[in-house]
Amino acid sequence: MSLRCPRVLVCVAEKDNLRDRGLLYYETLKNCGWAGEIEIVETEGEDHVFHLFNPDSEKAVALMDKLASFLNQDNVF
Repeated sequence: MSLRCPRVLVCVAEKDNLRDRGLLYYETLKNCGWAGEIEIVETEGEDHVFHLFNPDSEKAVALMDKLASFLNQDNVF
């Protein structure tokens, strides 16, 4: 399998109807022979797009911090 990125971050929310699909994507990518790095973040007690409906909540801020950290992982300032 070939992806045009070296890393993938999969984010799921515990109460999201699409949670199982996200977990399946993570497991499939992890086990398919792709040479990149894959991480998963699951936010407990939250539903689909919770970070958009309540962006100032503690869990939304934590998710955005994780996403920013992941995106900036290779950047040197």
